[in-house]
Amino acid sequence: MKHKQNTTTHLITDRDQQRIRALATQWMELAIQPVMAERKRLWRAVHDLKMVRPMILVETSSVEGFVTTDDLVCQDPFLRAVERNMVETVRHAEEVCDVEILLRDLYTVNGDRARLKQWVEMTKAVFNV
Repeated sequence: MKHKQNTTTHLITDRDQQRIRALATQWMELAIQPVMAERKRLWRAVHDLKMVRPMILVETSSVEGFVTTDDLVCQDPFLRAVERNMVETVRHAEEVCDVEILLRDLYTVNGDRARLKQWVEMTKAVFNV
């Protein structure tokens, strides 16, 4: 099994890399669908106090068993956490008929520079940048 090492000393297996790439592809395919732009427009109207129609959002993150360890492939703990979030988000978009918006640029680090650096290095390693 081939491994890649990034500057944060994480070993990324080919399997982990392929899994994150596959999930990113699914995510993007869903994010660019016209329904996502429409949902964004509807949410913006709600926040501007010009609601077009009621918006219903189902929170699946607290639903036990929505994503289980059997759904996860990644071995690296950091990538496994990213994978869990991505699996949950993609599954939510595919299976739950609510108004969640999938965005193309989701991962934020809320001003945490160490976490930002780790995220950038892991992303570079996963995508061979």
